[in-house]
Amino acid sequence: MTKIGVIGAGMWGSNHANALSNLKALCCIYDVDFSRAKTIADRYGVRALQDLDEMLRSDVNGIVLATPASTHSQIAVKILKAGKGLLIEKPLAVNLEQALAIKNAMNSESRLAIGYEERFNPAVISLIDCLERKDAKSVALYRVGRRPERIRDVGVVLDTMIHDINIANRIFGQLTVLSAWSEKDEGGREVFVTSTLEGSGGTAHLVASWASRERLRMGIGVCSDAVVSSNFISRESSCTMGGKKITKGGNEDDLLKDEDQAFIKYLGGGKFPAGIDEGLADMKVATEILDRIGVSSK
Repeated sequence: MTKIGVIGAGMWGSNHANALSNLKALCCIYDVDFSRAKTIADRYGVRALQDLDEMLRSDVNGIVLATPASTHSQIAVKILKAGKGLLIEKPLAVNLEQALAIKNAMNSESRLAIGYEERFNPAVISLIDCLERKDAKSVALYRVGRRPERIRDVGVVLDTMIHDINIANRIFGQLTVLSAWSEKDEGGREVFVTSTLEGSGGTAHLVASWASRERLRMGIGVCSDAVVSSNFISRESSCTMGGKKITKGGNEDDLLKDEDQAFIKYLGGGKFPAGIDEGLADMKVATEILDRIGVSSK
């Protein structure tokens, strides 16, 4: 039986706890605020831990890290050195130096997955399937909405645009940043960013915003023999390829549960959509965008 512990009892950690409980894999929860961890643990009938090292010494097979991004590197290194499988919620870290520290803590036996929930979205899967390995292609990716109140340690690039950087990296392979533009809040944190990226055989145009009251998450792509439009919110996608239109309707699947189930399978030797190499590639692009708009990623 696979045993998974969760680090972080905030909103996202609580969501993971719920999904893992439904999968019969949740065994313990740790948070620096023990009372918060205990509230979630009691809800699902598992242990709340007062010490992170207690989880690392336990018989858990894997750990879900759902703490603020600024804490990822320090905690992830400890988990990997303890030999535990690890699912890190995106972003991998807040800068390239911290991301490399995580990679350097790994060995040939390490199992590390990065939680890009959108990679389990059927509309995203359809977009990638229609454009991947095609020539003369271009894709526009939009992710617009209100600023999440819980996010305080990173801006819109690492919290929001990182999803679409990951999608573009998957479609194009290695990417180069051609341009980037932003608007910032009073504290100098980016809240609206557009960026154009160049990859093998085409370009990606990314828009991420916390400065809108409206919500939009979609991708539109064209290539030599296909046109695709995907709504990431409704999970509907339409791809016309070779004169034939392929339409996929949305579903009501719990994407986070799909992610956690894939992590459990990954611990047993299966595959996972994004690992350390993908995470590092995404961080390199995100860091270059942040550098171009004059935002420190320290």
